Amino acid sequence: MDPETLNPINENLYRAGLMMIQYITIIVGLAIALYILVALVALAYDFFGDTRRLTRRQMDTAPEPDAKDLLTALAGLDESFGESQTVSPDNRSTAQTIVL
Repeated sequence: MDPETLNPINENLYRAGLMMIQYITIIVGLAIALYILVALVALAYDFFGDTRRLTRRQMDTAPEPDAKDLLTALAGLDESFGESQTVSPDNRSTAQTIVL
């Protein structure tokens, strides 16, 4: 083949090679940007998801009163209604133990 034919082919191949490198660079750059975005979203979801689940668990698991607490509350109510309406120091201490 003569040089007049090879020079245009060479120029076309050179341009095609540069364009291919450019497209590959753009694709790899977009893939890296997408990976970073997905990683940041996953980290944010993990952080805020645990916080949200923890709050929901704390709201769902209210402490149940045991039998001793219920009996103390009932005894305090019986004493306060059985006696006169004046508040004595004993009733105040009973009311404080019920609240605590």
